[in-house]
Amino acid sequence: MAYPYGWYFTTLPYHCFPVYVGNVTYYYGQGTWFAPKDNGYEIVETPIADDETLNVPELPYECSAIVVNGKTYYVGEGTWFVATDNGYQVVDAPTEGATIIEQLPEDNKKIEVANQDFFFADNKWYMPVEGGYMLIEEPVAIQKETKSEVTTTTEAKADTTAKATEAKADTTPATRGIVPATKVQLPADAKIVEVSGKKYYFANNTWYDKTANGDYIIIESPLK
Repeated sequence: MAYPYGWYFTTLPYHCFPVYVGNVTYYYGQGTWFAPKDNGYEIVETPIADDETLNVPELPYECSAIVVNGKTYYVGEGTWFVATDNGYQVVDAPTEGATIIEQLPEDNKKIEVANQDFFFADNKWYMPVEGGYMLIEEPVAIQKETKSEVTTTTEAKADTTAKATEAKADTTPATRGIVPATKVQLPADAKIVEVSGKKYYFANNTWYDKTANGDYIIIESPLK
């Protein structure tokens, strides 16, 4: 959940860790920055100085991997990152040199991926940025597993992989080589996406549908 700037907390949220910028100690967690204030912590804007870079050891709990002009970025709750040898560097939105349109086509569809709104229109993906909508490649949701999720997620991946292997005879992506009737387990972080009045599920760059029997199957993208 994103909080507005200026909100005050008496204690830090669970996932926060210290980040040192100049002589000030900030705290970062799940895309939100905190600064000490009056025996508590106030939410502040990203503390990036013009002449320095800022690195963090890990990404927010939930974020998206986005490719812009051939380079992979990560965005979580309004903060952009690129991977480095020591973790992740906080950067500005990569709008320079990117294709940005002021208005979306009328037939666009809003899709939420990792708590971030994206738009799909004319077989292209767009992300809201200052000044309009930036053209990107299809976003991929990234969500770190908690200890309680590791076993369940691992079993789900193993089950899905085994059944997918039986169903396809080549190395094409999951959404383009699976027999539609193959049942799989829906990932825990799957998002509900409504397309033309019908509900689908989207997770890890893969689309799912729910059958009349309550089973989940991998399908082609309903946006094409």
